Amino acid sequence: MDNEIIKPSYIKNPDYITGKKDEAEAYNFTCLTFEETLQLNYKRQIENSWTGKGPNLSEEEYLQLRQHYHIGVANKSKEGGFPVFDKIICKTCNAEYFTYIGIDEPLNSMYQIQVQGIMRNASKNVDKL
Repeated sequence: MDNEIIKPSYIKNPDYITGKKDEAEAYNFTCLTFEETLQLNYKRQIENSWTGKGPNLSEEEYLQLRQHYHIGVANKSKEGGFPVFDKIICKTCNAEYFTYIGIDEPLNSMYQIQVQGIMRNASKNVDKL
């Protein structure tokens, strides 16, 4: 695992809070190969919080990411929320990006999301156009 775009932080303001009217619905970041804008959808990640991973992520990748980000038996992300991992694929070059977010639920159905990690999968070959 390599090419980290965002590294975890213990002290970080939420990137998304449910109910805020001016809040974006996704976290945007740029593909390192083709500068294509990729999106990490917040509501999808809230849905993924029940399993801790998105459907694009294999069980092996999930376990490797947990180990890489030092998620232990307490199952807490860096800021104290629930860790959720996913994989986003660039439609232009097929580069794979692993995402790691922390979801905190301070009140019922009120979520705070912090993007804790984004990295490109260095073992995946990228299509060159």
